[in-house]
Amino acid sequence: MLFYQEAKALIDRLHTPMRNEFKLKKLALILVGAATLPELFDAIKVQYRLVLNYFKLEDAGTVFVRGAKDKGDVKNTDGLEKAYQLGTAI
Repeated sequence: MLFYQEAKALIDRLHTPMRNEFKLKKLALILVGAATLPELFDAIKVQYRLVLNYFKLEDAGTVFVRGAKDKGDVKNTDGLEKAYQLGTAI
């Protein structure tokens, strides 16, 4: 499963003594998927919550875009605006 590898890479990067030097306090999650299933990102959201809890990080926010199959599909959603707003809020 591709996400498992990506989640493990995130955890490995957070689980280091160097993390204390970065003063990382918040984490955000942006996901884009081709399917339109309401539960498309459920498993990833669970892993995200576990990472937040384990490393005692604050959830800075999330953006989920479903139905983006082709290049440019995200432009037809409110995903770009939500991602922009999330970025400016961090």
